[in-house]
Amino acid sequence: MNITRLADLLVLKYKLAISPAELEANLRKKIGVLWTYPNKHFNILKACADSGASKPKNPNERIAVAGHLFCKELLSWINYMKDNSATLSLGEIRESLLNIAKLIERNQNATFNNAGKYDARMEPTDRQFPHISELIFQMVPIKRKHDIKLRNEQYSKARTGLARIVSVTSDMMDDIRKLEVMVPEKFTHKDTTDVDIDAKMPNRFKPQRSPISINDIVDFIYQHGADYGISSQEDWATVFRDDPELKDKMTTVINTINRTPKDESGRPIWAPADAAEMKMIIAEILRDVAERKSTNAHLFENKGVL
Repeated sequence: MNITRLADLLVLKYKLAISPAELEANLRKKIGVLWTYPNKHFNILKACADSGASKPKNPNERIAVAGHLFCKELLSWINYMKDNSATLSLGEIRESLLNIAKLIERNQNATFNNAGKYDARMEPTDRQFPHISELIFQMVPIKRKHDIKLRNEQYSKARTGLARIVSVTSDMMDDIRKLEVMVPEKFTHKDTTDVDIDAKMPNRFKPQRSPISINDIVDFIYQHGADYGISSQEDWATVFRDDPELKDKMTTVINTINRTPKDESGRPIWAPADAAEMKMIIAEILRDVAERKSTNAHLFENKGVL
């Protein structure tokens, strides 16, 4: 046991206000909560685990198989804990939680080479769980516009589910650390894995936000563009081309509109919180652009643009 971890345990010793039996009972109940995330609330993860993806014929299919194997291993650990929640020792629970958290951490920004094979030497990208994205792409073939939206929603759901799993395992590890002070004799294990029990838990993470699709943008312009002063895709490009932060705010507005209940005319029954601000910013940007074009009209005329 390293010195830092021992110091943390000693600090916890003086903050405990619950009996070991109650704390352990609560910990074991949380195993059931953990199980619901991939199996019920975010069951796209179970669908990925059960997909049976195998025998890849090209690089993309190899990446999809990697996503299947990751989800299958993740579900096997979680299901194992659920099936044995009453009999696992605290040491075995600790090892299982560490394995789950480390598995997700290794796969969060997995990199693949041109052959579709995992390659840790490649520069990591910012894209979370790219192999799950590819697997869902293979599972949801695009036959209509709605399929694109469905695929993106399921990929977002998978990322959120994995973030929640890391969060609940971190909470459970907090209970484990307290119990390690209170009942150290219960921390037996079978040495079934090579997990380092002194390893630091991975940090919690926020699921990466899916960018809005061109179809979302076109639909927004058609249905609500007039309210926001955006009459065309050209206007959209003018406003958001060079400002990722502003585009992110607009993504929030569009997502809110899409989720908000509609009245009989198909309009949202309430406006997004940032709607008024976005309308003013968009109007100002488009007004400035129009003024610059007007002021420099002779320059464009000389170049034969107008």
